[in-house]
Amino acid sequence: RFYPTHLITSLTSGGSSAAATAAGSKTPGTASSTAIATAAAAAGGGGEMAVPSEAGYIILETNCRIYAYTSSPLQIAILNLFAHLVNRFPNFVTGALTRESIRGAISHGITADQIITFLTTNAHPQMHGKMPVLPTTVTDQVRLWERERNRLHPVHAHFYKDFNHKQEFERVFRYAQDIGVILWANTDKMQLVVTRAGHAKIVEIVRNQRSNTASASSASGAKPAST
Repeated sequence: RFYPTHLITSLTSGGSSAAATAAGSKTPGTASSTAIATAAAAAGGGGEMAVPSEAGYIILETNCRIYAYTSSPLQIAILNLFAHLVNRFPNFVTGALTRESIRGAISHGITADQIITFLTTNAHPQMHGKMPVLPTTVTDQVRLWERERNRLHPVHAHFYKDFNHKQEFERVFRYAQDIGVILWANTDKMQLVVTRAGHAKIVEIVRNQRSNTASASSASGAKPAST
C-alpha cells in the first residue's frame, strides 16, 4: 500500500516547484517515503524516483472511466490514490474516478487541480488531438467533488443560552460584538455562539455582572440599623 506525500504529488502533478520541493521538503514520517522508494525500485528505477513516461499512457472518457497502458507499480499506485481501480492486466489497468475516490484523495492532501494536471500531463497521445485534452464534464465534476468536501470547515466554539434576563444578554452581546468574537447569535431566543479565543473573556464578564447584581440585591435587601 502506498501513501501520498507532498513530494510525490508535486512531482507527479508536473509543477514547476518540484525541484525546490525535493530539495527543501521534509516528510512527516518514514512510512510514506519508504513506500514510494520501494515502488520506484520495483519499477526498475534503480533506487531513483520514477516519473511517468512523457509519451502518456492514460485515457479518460466522459463517463469518468480510466484506461492506463502501464505495468509500472509506481504509476499504478499513483492512480490508485485518486481513482477506483477495477481490473489489472500485465500492461493495462482500468478504473474510474468516483466521488469516494476523489474525496479520499482530497482527505490525504491531494487537490483537484493536482489530479487534473497529472491526468493532462500523462494523457495518451490520442487524447492530445482534442482541446481541451480532458473532457470538461469530468474536470468540472472533480472540482465539484472537491468543493463539496471543502464547503464546511469545523471551528471550535462555545454556545451560550439561559441568560437570567434580557439586559444581561444584551450586555454580553454588545461586549462580544465589540471584541469581534461572535460566530452566531439569536437575539430573540437570547442565544450566542462565540469563538474559543473569546470564551474566557465572555465567562469573566458574565461572572462579574452576576456578582455585581448579587451584591446590589444584598445591599438593597438589608434592613437599616435601629437607633
